[in-house]
Amino acid sequence: MAPSMSVVVFGAGVIGLTTAVELLRQHPTASITVVAKHLPGDQSSNDYCSSWAGANWISYDDKLGAQTDYEYVAFQRFLTIAANFARQSGVKRFPLRLVYDEDDIKKHGTEQIQQKWYEDLVGGVTEVPKEELPAWASFGLDLTTFMINPSIYLAWLQSHLLEAGVMFLRRSYKHIDQVFEDFSNAFAIFNCTGLGARTLGGIEDKRVYPIKGQTLLLSEPKIPLSRMYMHKINNDEFTHIFPRPLGGGIIVGGIRLHHDYNDQPDMDLAKRIKRRACELCPELGNPNELTVIRHNVGFRPSRKGGARIEKEQRHGKWLIHNYGAGGTGYQASWGMAQHAVDLLPKDVANRANL
Repeated sequence: MAPSMSVVVFGAGVIGLTTAVELLRQHPTASITVVAKHLPGDQSSNDYCSSWAGANWISYDDKLGAQTDYEYVAFQRFLTIAANFARQSGVKRFPLRLVYDEDDIKKHGTEQIQQKWYEDLVGGVTEVPKEELPAWASFGLDLTTFMINPSIYLAWLQSHLLEAGVMFLRRSYKHIDQVFEDFSNAFAIFNCTGLGARTLGGIEDKRVYPIKGQTLLLSEPKIPLSRMYMHKINNDEFTHIFPRPLGGGIIVGGIRLHHDYNDQPDMDLAKRIKRRACELCPELGNPNELTVIRHNVGFRPSRKGGARIEKEQRHGKWLIHNYGAGGTGYQASWGMAQHAVDLLPKDVANRANL
């Protein structure tokens, strides 16, 4: 019997793990190895942002394109996961309330705000009655999407891969050619290194840059919250409240600071986050009485011009890039993975299985 196709996934964040699962789905006989410096369970704000994510599904794009295509595919996959593996995966179908203030209405208008490309996908978007909104709010929309507990979800993806025979190796590389040298029999290597693509030798993609995020992990309340909340303050700050499934506490945030490398939490910002969260969701109680378990700082692996999903030949092998998701790593993960795996030349895959 001829050996199966050998493929390496370099990187074990949500994009790398999802890519490995998609590889397994499309090529069930392939020999897959995931190699990475950080694996599920690790917490490194600089190198491994997947564990710090909110995380949920909500599209920020108004125009259809590659990004919305990725998000559409991911939503459909999360539907299946939530329906069949909610207790194992930490993925839960959950209501979300989007809240807009007067500045939003002046800038965009209620008609434009209501026009969501994903309205049919999520099962409808409805206007929130005025009496249910905070006093400062001018408009609100309710929809149902997904809430994800990253610590459970990442471990679940890894467990699925391990059960299928995928090998995991903890290794650190400074140059992409070192990966090719260590895995000389691989037909293809998938580069899912996130922020690491900026400094990885042989790649050094200067379009990649960090978007700093800061959140607070709050103690699980006695009475569970009934929905998620989001409200954009300005280009840098916003309020989100994400109750994590399976007793994972509540994540509140947050910020989007481009090109900010400071990994220390801003305690003044933390106070603003608590105050705004309680204004948006009175069920949380008094800001001064919130039990903060942890202050989180993470760096979204963004890329100017959008995610890079493309292939190139290197040393007679295929190198397929899949990185640069920014703050959409979870909500676009399955679509990005599908696109990346579809780039694997079919003739290579077929020859490997002859």
